[in-house]
This record gives sequence, structure tokens and C-alpha cells, in this order.
Amino acid sequence: MPWTQLHSAAKNGDISAITSLLAHGNGLDVADALGKTPLHQAARYGHVAITAALLRHRADVNAVDSSARTALHVSAAAGHAAILDILLNQRADVNARSSRGHAPLHSGIFAGHVEVLTMFMKHGVDMLLENSLGQTPLAMAQDLDEKALVDVLQGTKPQTKPKEGSGMLPLHRAARSGDAILVGTLIAGGAKVDARDSLGQTPMHKLAACSESSPDAGAMVRLLAENGANTCAYDNSGESLLHGAAVHGHTDMIAALVANGADMNAKNGRGQTGLHKASERGHAHVVERLLALRADANAKDGLGRTALQRSRWIGHTAVAAVLTQGNRVDKREVAPVFGGELRAPMEVQEDRGSAEGSRDGWIDALARLLESSQGQDIRSHEQHIMQKSGPRDFCFQRALVGQEPQSNDAKSHADYAVHETLCKTLCASSVPHLLSRFHCSRVVIRSHAAMALGRLAIDGGNQFSAGGEVSSVLEAALRTDASWEVRKEVATALGVIGAADPTCEGALSIRALLAKSLKSDPSEAVEIACHNAFLQLFGACPVSDLLSAIKDRDTLTRKYVVQALGARGAKSPRQLKWQVLDPLEEVLFGDVSWDVREYVPAALVLCGIADPLDVGVGSFSILGTFLDAEKANIVLQQWSKDKGDANLGTKVKEACEEALAILGLHIAFHGWRKIASRSPIFDLPVPMMQVLEN
Repeated sequence: MPWTQLHSAAKNGDISAITSLLAHGNGLDVADALGKTPLHQAARYGHVAITAALLRHRADVNAVDSSARTALHVSAAAGHAAILDILLNQRADVNARSSRGHAPLHSGIFAGHVEVLTMFMKHGVDMLLENSLGQTPLAMAQDLDEKALVDVLQGTKPQTKPKEGSGMLPLHRAARSGDAILVGTLIAGGAKVDARDSLGQTPMHKLAACSESSPDAGAMVRLLAENGANTCAYDNSGESLLHGAAVHGHTDMIAALVANGADMNAKNGRGQTGLHKASERGHAHVVERLLALRADANAKDGLGRTALQRSRWIGHTAVAAVLTQGNRVDKREVAPVFGGELRAPMEVQEDRGSAEGSRDGWIDALARLLESSQGQDIRSHEQHIMQKSGPRDFCFQRALVGQEPQSNDAKSHADYAVHETLCKTLCASSVPHLLSRFHCSRVVIRSHAAMALGRLAIDGGNQFSAGGEVSSVLEAALRTDASWEVRKEVATALGVIGAADPTCEGALSIRALLAKSLKSDPSEAVEIACHNAFLQLFGACPVSDLLSAIKDRDTLTRKYVVQALGARGAKSPRQLKWQVLDPLEEVLFGDVSWDVREYVPAALVLCGIADPLDVGVGSFSILGTFLDAEKANIVLQQWSKDKGDANLGTKVKEACEEALAILGLHIAFHGWRKIASRSPIFDLPVPMMQVLEN
């Protein structure tokens, strides 16, 4: 893929060269090594006349580069509203998605350009368009602390003069968009090169956090450093500039930072160096560059782990190969000593030796304690907790085992401590060692091994992929293990693993197995664990996938989709109002199964009480309309031959009436409180407040 004369002319703004090259029929849509066409270059550097000329000659307005970004993405990220206007008038695809799941609107929001947002709004682009994380533009702007964008999206006047520490300044935005020319202009105009936003980040932090490396990153680092910027600056979270560049894979920026005095072995609050961060993200090219710059490959984080141990644990074999090449890693390193404070499970297999042997002795002793009569009370307590979480529980729970007993009985607390210690001891084992525990004949070992895997999946950022080795062993245990205690913990762990990527093939396999266990497992404890695992799986699905799955033929799937939509609507009631309420209304009125309909009122209540005076009123209206419209049908159901169906119809009616009462109370309370906040005459009675709080 060559870099042509047309690319150079488009980048440099040479309109006469463009005119001549187009007259000679040079390829309009030829892509360079990064997949960028001349239109990408013109849009990136803000050349209006050249963009218009290329489009007049029918350049592909929706051509994508190697990151799946169109010219619309590029111009939005660079802040060129005039280019944006031209592209939108040529029907550029506003819904095109980059490899990171961003539409052009999201790229503009991420770069913090108010003019770009205003232009998208002028062209009528959907302001509820979600990115791959389910965020609307407003949610993105709020997360990024972009007050000016939030003001525009909420219809208020934007702040014209942002102050240091209150949000992103112009130099921050220019650095994040990778615009070297604008960075230089702002510095020449007196912009503070080390000014900090509300996250404690300098302009160089924003440059390091760019999702796509700017070709001018090294030049911008040198420019900022020459004008007094601190290349060793930390933000409020304790991350240095080198950490940010390593996380996002920016090798040129790393080299420029080190050349300008940055400490390549600087550690964050968890004792991690840039090499640790690059290793856990799987950036082999960054690791190679850091090693070439003489980074310390034997540096250990706060838990005693080297970059090699971290990369092998996660499974980044390419990174591990780079780290071991050339004998840069000390082969004699051993795992941190197992002591009073149990460390996280990041040992690699060759480090196990004596540490694993010592740990096996601990595990055997703790297991014998639990197998004695002393361990029975805590198991009864765990079962009691789970039985309280009935199948209508909408909470996405962690494993219930491990919750401290509420009883003040000293014996219960002692047994709980033994359970916790055994689980943490197993967590400190390597994964292969943990998986081997499932061949053990002792139930207490197998159940706690499953519990440990579940906790590692949660606390370790869920490094186990659905369909991988860990998932396969757990699935086999759920199918074949004779102990309900083991199957219960396995179901919980599978829910956590599947929720990391709920739409992949491995997660679908987990879902099918959980459905089978939910219907056929004789243990109530296992049934509840499968139920909670289902809630986690569906709760992690994108809203778009839930809206597709709500029409699934499987009744069980539709039940959990309804619950997941209710929980999702409760988290972002205003942003997701009609995305959630409309499909829930359709299910309530039209689903063929009364069993599925029974879950809708509770889902509407969840959404409604999160925002009573907006979403709550909508939910109240849906329920009232349903009861008025379906009253006759529900009465007629009483004479149906299918008595089970008749009973379900009555249950749905009762659930709707109960939901109406709850919503009505919340709407009245919040309406009264709104009036009271405007006039001190209307004081809410204390007893009513206490009732609602309870």
C-alpha cells in the first residue's frame, strides 16, 4: 500500500498539486500503509478546499483505514467542524464504527470539541447513539469531565473560560486530538504546559491516553518538554506519563519521554512499572522498546510479581517470549515468600517448588478443620443466605459464600475465618495447580477450588476466557460432580467468567449448561447459584443484544432479558428510558408466556423508582394501561382449561397492582419533595420519610 503524491499533497494542503494530480487521473482511494486515503489526510489536517475537490471527483467518503475509521471519524477527532459539514452534506455514514466501537460522534466527544458536537447536532445526528460500552454522548462527556460538552448536550450555555483544575483546557484537548500544530500555537500563546484538569492530568497525560498513536507524538513530547513540561508527572490515580503511554501502546511517545528525562522504572501506587503495564496489556512491541531502553525486567510490583510472571499468568505468550529473550530476566528469581499476608495468585509454574509444597500443607490442615463438625454451621449459614435470595432477586451478586456470618456466635465466626483462609490460600496457588484440585476426592477441596477461581476471575480483571481451559474444567464439574456444594461454587464462577464477554461462543455454551442445570439440578442451592449466574451473564450484555434477545424463542432467555433490562434501566434511567420501557411494554402486552410477563412489573418498578418523576410516570402509565386493557382477558383466564396459565394470569395482575402501588408512592413522595424544596411551607412529615427510607 504506497504513499502517493496525492497523499502528500492532501496532507500538505497543496491545492495546485491536487488539481494537477486529479486531472491526470491519480488513484483517489489508494490507501497507505495505515489504510488511509488522501481524503483521510485532508480531513485530518483540516484542508477544506482539498476535501471538497476530492469529493467532487467522487472519492469514497466512507473509506476506512486500518482502524476502521472513516474521514468523518478523523475530522471529528481533529476538531475540524468545517470538514465535518462538507462530509455530512455528502452523506458520510454517521453510524460507521471504528475498531474500538466508536461512531464519529463519539470520536468528537472523546476529543472534547464543542464545535464538532454542535455541527453533529445541526445535522440531526442521534444524540442517544451508544458506543461499544453502551455510553451515550452525554454519558461519555460526563465520564470525561467535559463540562462544556455536558452543557451543550443538556441545552445550557457552555462555559467559555475553563479554569485550571475544573475541566479540560484547550491545550489538553489539542494534545488528546494529536494536533501538533495547535499544540504549538497554544504554547506560543502562553498556555500552561503543566496545567492540570480535575483528574490531575497534564496535556501530556491526554496525549498518552489517545486510543490511536499520533504520528506527531514524539514531536509534541519534545515541544512540551522544551517549554518546561514535567515528563515525570503523575495524575491523581498515581499513574505516570510512561504508564499511560505503555498501556495504550505508544512506543514513539515512550522513547521521547525517556529521551526527555522520564524515569522508565517509575512505579505507580501498586508498585507497577511501565513494563508491568505493557506486559499485562499484551503490547509486545512496547515491551521490546522498553527493554531496548534498558528498563528493569526484574522489577517487582507491590505483590512481588515481575513483568514476566504477570504476562505468563494472563497468557500473553508473545510478551513472555520477548521478556525471556536475550537472558534479560533473572532465571533465579523465585516467587515471593508465602507469609502472614496472603498474596495474589500470580506465580508462574517454574516458581512453584517449595512454596506450593508449603501451601499444600496449609490446605490439607484447613480442609481437615472444615471436614470436622466445626465446619457444619457455616455451611448451614451459607445455605440460609442463598435461600433468602429467591428466584425473583434482581441483584447481580458475587459469590454468596465468603460473606461474613451475621451471628455474634464466636464459633460461627471462627468457622467463617477457616473458610476464608482456605479460599485465600487456594487463590495464592497457580492456575494449573488449582485446576488439578478438581481431581481430588475431597469435596471441601473441590468446592473451595471453584470458589477461588471465581474470586480470581473477579479480582484479577477476569483473565479467564469463556471456552478456555478454566471454563472447560468448570463446565465438566457442573455436569458431573456429585456434590451440590461443588456444583454451586462452579455455577457462580462460570457466571463471572461468562460475563466478561457474554456474547462470545464460549459464553453461549456456559449459558446453555446453566439453563440445563437450572431446570434439572435437584439442589435448591445450585438452582439459586445458576439463577445468579444467569443474571450476571445477561446483566453484562450490551443493551442492543438484550433488545435482540427479548424476541428469542426460549422462554427462559426472555425472562432473564426482562430482568436485565430492568436493572440496566435503573442504572441509567433517563439515557435508556425508551430503549427499555418500549420493549418491556411489548412483552407485558404481547408475550405468549404469562410466565415471562410476570417479571415485567418488577422490572418497570426498578426503572421507575430510579427516576420517579420521569421514567416512573412512564412505567406507571404502562402498568395502568395494561390493567385496563387486559382486565377482561385475565378474568376469562379463570375458566381456561390450563389452570397453570390461569394462575399465572392472576399473578401478573397482582404483580402489576403491587407495582402500581409502589410507583404511585414514589411519584407522590418525590413530587411532594420537589414542591417542598421550592417552598418551606410544605414540610414532609417525618413518619412518611421513615417509611419510605425503610
